[in-house]
Amino acid sequence: MNKSIALLIFMWSCTFNACEIFARDADSLFTFNEKRNWQLSLTSHFGKIVKNYGNMPDRTASFIHEFHFGIVTNGSKQWHHLYNFPEVGASFLYSDFGNDNVLGQNFAIIPNITFSPSSYKPFNVKVTLGMGLAYFTRPFDEETNTENRLVGSAVANMSMASFYIHRYLNKHFDMLMGLTAFHCSNGHYKVPNYGLNFPAVHLGIKYRPNGDYKIAERNNIYERRGPLKFNFRVGMGVHEFAGTNGPVGTSKWGIYTSSLYVSKRFGPVSNIHCGFAVKYYNDFYNKIIKDSIYTENQHLKSGVLTFLLAHELMINKVGFLVQGGLDLYNPFYNKWHELTDSEKTIFTFLESITSTRIGFQYYFFDPKMNSAKNIFIGAYVKANFGKADYVGMNIGFVL
Repeated sequence: MNKSIALLIFMWSCTFNACEIFARDADSLFTFNEKRNWQLSLTSHFGKIVKNYGNMPDRTASFIHEFHFGIVTNGSKQWHHLYNFPEVGASFLYSDFGNDNVLGQNFAIIPNITFSPSSYKPFNVKVTLGMGLAYFTRPFDEETNTENRLVGSAVANMSMASFYIHRYLNKHFDMLMGLTAFHCSNGHYKVPNYGLNFPAVHLGIKYRPNGDYKIAERNNIYERRGPLKFNFRVGMGVHEFAGTNGPVGTSKWGIYTSSLYVSKRFGPVSNIHCGFAVKYYNDFYNKIIKDSIYTENQHLKSGVLTFLLAHELMINKVGFLVQGGLDLYNPFYNKWHELTDSEKTIFTFLESITSTRIGFQYYFFDPKMNSAKNIFIGAYVKANFGKADYVGMNIGFVL
């Protein structure tokens, strides 16, 4: 804890020194015809890791320190107006989880976007959403650190969601205070992987080197609906053939996926998907052959057919995807539970029939309401009723 407090003091000192430099030399540093809405902030999140398995190691209340660099959009593009001039940026985090020997620390970078329900005011409410990568100094290790079963790999995803009050102090400084939730997981790429959850309260300060923001007048002109479009997507994922807690050290297997679905834009920011997805699991096939679980149609029995329904939040060329699905065909999952005499609960039943997916897609061409053909790539985490299944990437076409 003493190291964390010392680091906090050091970061705050560096930030205020940087603020003084910006204040002196803002005009010389920025030579644009129109001053840009740059801003820096330092925020400290105070909380404690949630206990989510029985023999979880002891931990004290701890900190996550966040240094953020961002720009408030000024209205030069149409999507700025659609989202009420959001802030885009990246956060650099240092986390101390309250048990140096077992849980260690992490370092993370999280690109994020901040929304506000109203234009800039002295007193405002904001929401920040972000997703990035984190490096853990003390992940699970079979020989040296068997107690840490939160995240089994040194590198994992780290996501954040903040709700906070933004208070204008003067021309250059704002105060921030609110609530944040952090989540870390490697998407079942390497077990054990119970996932790390860190709810926190936070307090921070923001510095605007160019003073008050310069923003264009709000423009609400947009097309309300787009035509029905056909989409085809193929991809590949990877995971370990294991449960959340083990067995540890098993082989990693590939999962091959394809989806065919229709999409329709409802308003400028919502894209709705409906269709079917097919997934083929190499580890399912290997287990079927090894243990003679099925004697016929082994490849077919290694697949899953899913009906999907999704919402895609469109921000310029990026779509943030939340997808739900119902598994119409998933024979191996149910057969495996029978063979292993696994306890049957409502949760295992829901895991056997539901398929969820969260991630993002980047479109190579501007996906306007009535735009023609397009190409996209994406990355995502797939889960069964919230239980991580695999991480994957895909490429797709809009027709």
